[in-house]
Amino acid sequence: MESAELTRLLGTYATRVITPCGSTAVTGLELMTAAPLTRAVKDPVSGGWMSAPMLGSLAEPVECATREAPDGNPAVAALYPRFHQRTPDQVLDEEVYQWALPLTDAERMKP
Repeated sequence: MESAELTRLLGTYATRVITPCGSTAVTGLELMTAAPLTRAVKDPVSGGWMSAPMLGSLAEPVECATREAPDGNPAVAALYPRFHQRTPDQVLDEEVYQWALPLTDAERMKP
């Protein structure tokens, strides 16, 4: 690939990629809301271009799945009695989301 073409490609990539910000939930929400709501598709009848929904973009609010909801969320509160400790089969527990390292003793002592 020529250097000018590679530079243009990397520039396009950089404008389309979002830097992670905040928690994984915030970054995921940013990615879903950054996706365009529509895309151009060719109309098979007229041969012209028309607008169609973009799959995967977040056009309107959605309810979270009960396995993804934290304790205290209304979606969970309606399903289980108060002070119920959810079991592993009732909670989404992915180690991908557990990316923060535990604090060391020296870090705990700092203000």
